[in-house]
Amino acid sequence: MRDFKNLNKIQEIQINRIIDDHKEMQERQKPIYEELERYTVMEVWECGEHQVAKIKTNNNEINYATFHNYKPIRQFAYSFDEAILVCLAYKYDNSNSQFPIYAKRMLNRIS
Repeated sequence: MRDFKNLNKIQEIQINRIIDDHKEMQERQKPIYEELERYTVMEVWECGEHQVAKIKTNNNEINYATFHNYKPIRQFAYSFDEAILVCLAYKYDNSNSQFPIYAKRMLNRIS
């Protein structure tokens, strides 16, 4: 049991929920951290069935690892936007899709 001194019942429930949610998130993301144990994982975003991990490589480069349902897509991206494109391409096409390349070119022309 958690020890909450000087808290009313509602505050105790709210804190318990935050702690439990955090534990659930850590358990969900455990396969991602195990897959990326060679790198420094800086942050993980969960977007429905897609997950993107911001990582620092051994030579201090920042990359984004992509996952689908917590399984690696095995394709790194150089930006978060590119990582989302990789995830969408994997979902709607397959792992060999050229969609991220063409979408990135299109978006670069617009901006």
